Amino acid sequence: MGNQELLDCFCDYTALKARHSYGPQGHRGMGALIFEESTIGYLEAMRLHKHFKEQGRDREAWDCYQNPFLPGGKRQLYGYLASKEDLDIFNKHSRGKKKLKFEMRSYQEMVESKIKHINDDSRNLDYYKSMVAKEQIKSQVGTDSLLRISEKLSLTTEENRVDQQNKEMDALEKNFQSQILDIQQAIAAKEDKFVKLQQAMQEKVKESCGESSEKEDKYI
Repeated sequence: MGNQELLDCFCDYTALKARHSYGPQGHRGMGALIFEESTIGYLEAMRLHKHFKEQGRDREAWDCYQNPFLPGGKRQLYGYLASKEDLDIFNKHSRGKKKLKFEMRSYQEMVESKIKHINDDSRNLDYYKSMVAKEQIKSQVGTDSLLRISEKLSLTTEENRVDQQNKEMDALEKNFQSQILDIQQAIAAKEDKFVKLQQAMQEKVKESCGESSEKEDKYI
């Protein structure tokens, strides 16, 4: 089995690469899947480790049976999370660049602290999401309030405009009525003057008629 074939067998576990162990007699029946050097990589490796354990093909099963083939000759793979001793055995016949390099680091440093940091970040993210949600609600409330104020202002402006128009109409009507009253008063004054003029003329006519009668009497 080649490196790519081993990766393809476990493509659901996001391993980065695969390596095989070789000795004087060729392939030693051991392969290693190398995962990302991170908390995610460790968790993926643990997930594969649990898969083998649930299938009954973990370290304990291999130590007891070491049977890589099923009845009929089909290959059966065993797997588990490697320890330092496992890697030393894996590299037993490897030299130089062919040797699988590794570094031992504590679980607390690589996993627990990172998970704690992720949890802290998650809580902070939840907090900031909550703050953003609150600010969005405030913003929406402010927008709604501004919209209502704008509507009221528009309505007030319209009412003021209508009120101003009404005032202007009232002023025009009062001015018009005042002009009509002035005209009526002028006509009444002229009519009164005309009546008085008629009366004066009638008085003069009467006086003229009286004088004429007296003259006629004298001549008779």
